[in-house]
Amino acid sequence: MAPPVWSQRRKFPFATPSENIIAVGTINTDITDRKQTEAQLRQAQKMEAAGQLTGGEAHDFNNFLASIFGHAEIIEEKLGGDDQSVKTIIRAAERGAQLTQRLLSLSRRQALFSRPVDLRGLVGGVRQLLHRTLGETIDIDTVMAPALWDTVADPGQLENALLNRALNARDATPVGGKSIIETANVSLSDSDAASYMDVSPGDYVSLSVSDTGVGMAPNVLEHAFEPFFTTKDVGEGSGLGLSMVYGFAKQSGGDATIASQAGHGTTVILYLPRAEETVERSVTDDLPLPPPPMADGETVLVVEDDPDVCALTEAMLKNLGYRVLPVDHARAGLDILQREPGIDLMLSDVMLPGAMSGPDLAEQAKALRPDIRTLFMSGHAQQSAHLQSVLPEGCDLLDKPFRRFELAKRVRAALDR
Repeated sequence: MAPPVWSQRRKFPFATPSENIIAVGTINTDITDRKQTEAQLRQAQKMEAAGQLTGGEAHDFNNFLASIFGHAEIIEEKLGGDDQSVKTIIRAAERGAQLTQRLLSLSRRQALFSRPVDLRGLVGGVRQLLHRTLGETIDIDTVMAPALWDTVADPGQLENALLNRALNARDATPVGGKSIIETANVSLSDSDAASYMDVSPGDYVSLSVSDTGVGMAPNVLEHAFEPFFTTKDVGEGSGLGLSMVYGFAKQSGGDATIASQAGHGTTVILYLPRAEETVERSVTDDLPLPPPPMADGETVLVVEDDPDVCALTEAMLKNLGYRVLPVDHARAGLDILQREPGIDLMLSDVMLPGAMSGPDLAEQAKALRPDIRTLFMSGHAQQSAHLQSVLPEGCDLLDKPFRRFELAKRVRAALDR
């Protein structure tokens, strides 16, 4: 369906010197571009508002999940680690944390936080979400290259790109079909890079998503990566999906290509740079975690305004052998620092009630105790890259919700730094 054309019509009279109207003139002005710009602005404002709302709610939700995580682990330890009901609670909390992070990634507008990524693991982790997104009428096949290189990318944005492409594939196959996710190692020579892509020669990891949908006509294909370009009816699409995929690939130092033919489906390929460092593979559910690093006589000041998270963190740290001093706001933390000797580490939330934030408190704590270590925690997991840039030098950030082992490891690392 052709897009609507907007026109502004202005009428004015032709009058005689005696002010008798003898005719009416009309000026028609095409205002289609203005209307489209206004619609795009409204959409952008809605996305920004949704992102702000999601971020605030996610912070609270991550606090809830942190409490569920921690108390479930405490119960699991007391019961010996074999209770299936507790394991189910922990798995459900993990899925809730993953869902929160993926929802937040859809509204991110911050700088990329790139690091080495195991693409095989990332695709495997997001596959369940893709199944729910695409529905039962679309089969998902994955073809993972053997000995696949690690790539350098922002994992949250990479998941976002994969989800955007999946949504595009779903809309292109309304009666069902197949979506194929494939990875490969690609070495581009000078001629390869210059002939069909705008990238430097070198090693890349490709991630392609193909569908068996309706495909695109040539006149549609040439605009597919353009922002706000869409063939959908008004209100059914923003025209941002593929443009976000393309923009992410370019910002990551790679490129994206698209191939399509009407009636024969579409293939979008992302080329992302090969990582020079290998990814430290995470511990799987099938392997037991090693014993957590324990305390060595240290005292930890915990500053957390959520009472459940504060009580949980205190219990976890005491279980690890630490002496713990919990408070619920920055001013109380300063009071303890002034009168209590021997505090080795301050574990503080970034966002605290009142005029003093966690970073503000850290600066004053450093002035009082130059040798004190500081570790921050935050429920805004998807804003880690931004928060790291504004935290005091030498301070690290622990994302909520966190597991007992992760807390133990990060606290020990902060103390030993």
